[in-house]
Amino acid sequence: MPIVQNMVRTGGQVVGAVRDFGRLREILQVLGAHGLGFIVDKLNLPGVGIIRRTRPDVEKLPIPVRVTMAIQQLGPTFVKMGQALSTRPDLLPLAWCKEFETLQDNVQQVSYEEIAAQIEASLGAPPEALFRTFEREPLAAASMAQVHRATLDDGAEVVVKVQRPGLRRIIDTDLDILRFLARQASRQLPDLAVMDLEGMVREFEKAIIAETDFGIEATHTERFARNLADLEGVRVPKIVRAFSSREVLCQEFFDGIKMRDARSQGFDMALLGKLYFKAAARMLFEDGFFHGDLHPGNVLVLKGPELGLIDFGMAGSLTEDMRDNFALILFGVSQQDFRAVARVMFELGIKSQRVDYALFEGEVMELMQRHVVGRSMGELHVGAFLGDLLQGCMRHGLKIPGGYTMLFKAIMTTEGLARDLLPELDPIEEFRPALEKAVQGRFSRERLSRDLVMHLMSFDFFMRRVPIIGAQMASDYETGRLQFPILHTTDPVSEHRADARFNRIGAAVVQAALILASVMSLDKPQWDPFGIPLISLAFFFATAVFGFWILLAALRSGFFSPGR
Repeated sequence: MPIVQNMVRTGGQVVGAVRDFGRLREILQVLGAHGLGFIVDKLNLPGVGIIRRTRPDVEKLPIPVRVTMAIQQLGPTFVKMGQALSTRPDLLPLAWCKEFETLQDNVQQVSYEEIAAQIEASLGAPPEALFRTFEREPLAAASMAQVHRATLDDGAEVVVKVQRPGLRRIIDTDLDILRFLARQASRQLPDLAVMDLEGMVREFEKAIIAETDFGIEATHTERFARNLADLEGVRVPKIVRAFSSREVLCQEFFDGIKMRDARSQGFDMALLGKLYFKAAARMLFEDGFFHGDLHPGNVLVLKGPELGLIDFGMAGSLTEDMRDNFALILFGVSQQDFRAVARVMFELGIKSQRVDYALFEGEVMELMQRHVVGRSMGELHVGAFLGDLLQGCMRHGLKIPGGYTMLFKAIMTTEGLARDLLPELDPIEEFRPALEKAVQGRFSRERLSRDLVMHLMSFDFFMRRVPIIGAQMASDYETGRLQFPILHTTDPVSEHRADARFNRIGAAVVQAALILASVMSLDKPQWDPFGIPLISLAFFFATAVFGFWILLAALRSGFFSPGR
């Protein structure tokens, strides 16, 4: 009887959560045909059978290959999901990520009549009325869109990216199914709860919905064009807003060749490589807004020579703190400093459980010895190290925020392109000037002063809130809503430790005040034998004394040990 009740309850959930029951059956049939029925056979889905048996030609293939083949057959939503998962080495083994990188958007092209109808529905007129010429045969056909070459009335050559008709309906249906399957898996398979499948689907949903809005891609493209405008030798296509919409994107046509073919065409690859790394460094370390998929297909070589960057649908943003952390990680790798790398990764990671820092640091040291120590910069494979580092974080319960994983993937893609097409250049050496500039900027006087002001503003805000919080606590205490359980102890060791903590907190407050006084007195016109005003030297000396005392006391007590 419980089995029947469970099936009835699950069946009701299927009907309520899935719009297209036939599509769910189709998905399960494809999984079954590729020998992947075990993925869903424990989810108690009533009335949904794996109809097809495993195809003989795929039975002996590795599971990642079979999953990739199934995803390719399931269409645009699942292809995009696989491509997104290829950027998450913190969630999947590197072998799976590399296999998912092979997923291609190439599909059968849509007829010209359907493309023309989509343009007319989106822009209000057929292609013949909007463009001087519009080629009926596409330049490229992908699962989400089709690209055609055209000419404007002023003679300018453009490309027109047109979304496939009915795409959103397919995506909405598939997202319903993915949400339902993730929910069922999380509830019925406790071992998968740690992966937060529902959260992953929500994250993917945001990404794919943004990617189907060509208005967002147009905005990204224009922002990259502004950021890279002064970088000589690098071009970003201009967007033609008059002929662009949510479903149609019109932009400047670049007459060039793919970077993969540039060497055979006689181009100076060292020059092209330096342009590529300058653009990547500008995006990653200065602008904080980077191309999320800068693979060789999205880099064209133009006459000049120049590089033309295209396809800005996937972009990542970095806060100033994220740029600082990333620069410190790469700088630590270049200096073979495993402690710096371990500390930064530990601080930025989201702790889903208690993390044994000593064990984590030991694993980072082992990874550095395996990938970094004893190697020249030219022999160093940063991508492989970062991939293993993300896997290590996952094993220790450290979840790396999505912005960082896309960033690490961008670095892996950049290094992969360099290894394949630019063996004469060393990625780390090309990035070194930008890295050193970023690290120096992190500890510049201007940055420290600005950070200090921000901390003081936060402290001021907190102090303004103290009277309000105090009044609320007093009111709650009077009405009995707030109670303070008091534990009496006469343990002298505990009392001594508590006193020591309070003493260090008080000293830290004094030290913060001294730091503020030191910075504020730097511009005082007083005697400065070392280029620093004497009063500032005195304040800095006092700050150092207090800081050394706090550090010594913390080390003696063990309170400062990592991971506490």
